[in-house]
Amino acid sequence: MDELDILEWLQGASPALDNVMIGITIVSTYAAVWLIIAFLMTCSREHRKAGYAVIVSVAVAWILTDFVIKPMVGRERPYEVTGFEILVSAASTSSFPSGHTAFSFAAATAIFIHNRRWGIPALVFAALVGISRMYLYMHWPTDVLAGALIGIAVAYLCVWFMSRYIPAYRDLQDSQEPA
Repeated sequence: MDELDILEWLQGASPALDNVMIGITIVSTYAAVWLIIAFLMTCSREHRKAGYAVIVSVAVAWILTDFVIKPMVGRERPYEVTGFEILVSAASTSSFPSGHTAFSFAAATAIFIHNRRWGIPALVFAALVGISRMYLYMHWPTDVLAGALIGIAVAYLCVWFMSRYIPAYRDLQDSQEPA
């Protein structure tokens, strides 16, 4: 089974999923849902540390995917290759890696690091973002996999860096739930 077979299988699942997948993609565009969640978290003393981690992780993932990797790779999107009539607006950047997926996994992983109870549903939603990008023929499966791995790595690196080198971050209260 190649990447196109996976996309065709996803797209053939059910036309009833069209609006769900469009909705998931729209709320995750420009990391909007994650930045709103992060802002709300920073308003709470208990979740402020996680909120800052989400903001920094999303920003680093955005810079890395959209300004470094995508221009270097320049991979065509599935709808450009197949002629699939897309259900959302055409993208202005190349396909590899999936930025939506990278932002989502960066945010969800940052949440998970600080609060596992909230991190698990965040990671599930991040996975749905990746699936929506494939369903809508915006990304190849390897684009989504790379985006997820980049997002996870970026979040861990950002939290490690801030915990080690940013005293104001290190001193914030952490709301870590027991595993």
